[in-house]
Amino acid sequence: NGAVGDLTIRTGALPSIARRGDPFVFTVIVAGEGNVGLFPRPELTIAGADVVASDERVRVDSLPDRLTGAKEFDWLVTPMETGTLDLPDVEYPYFDPMARTYRIVRASPGAVRVRDADVVAVDTAITSAPVVRGPT
Repeated sequence: NGAVGDLTIRTGALPSIARRGDPFVFTVIVAGEGNVGLFPRPELTIAGADVVASDERVRVDSLPDRLTGAKEFDWLVTPMETGTLDLPDVEYPYFDPMARTYRIVRASPGAVRVRDADVVAVDTAITSAPVVRGPT
C-alpha cells in the first residue's frame, strides 16, 4: 500500500450500543516512525453496514534523527441490521526499511451491539395554511 516505516495500529473507542440506521464514527490510528503524512488509508468493509470514509488527522513529532507521529483515519459506519455488528480485523501492510522486509500489523476492534431504531410517529394530516403576502 506504500507505507514505509516501523508501525503500529490500533482502533479508537467504539460505542457500546448503536442504532440501526444511525451512523457512528470508527477510527483507526496508524503510528510509528516514518513519513506519517504519506501513510495511506487502510481498506475497510463491514458486512451488515454502510461504510463511508471521513476525516484524517496527522500528528508529526520530528526529532533531529527521525520522523515519528500518528495518522488517524475516520469512517462513518451505519449499521443496517440489528444484533451484533462484528467489526473485522484491520490489517495494515508496510515496508520496514530497518529490517528490509514487508510486515503486517493488525487491530481487532471487536463488535458493537445494534438495537432497532426508535420509531417516531409522523402526523400525516394535511392542513392548509393561509397565504400571507407582504407589501407590494
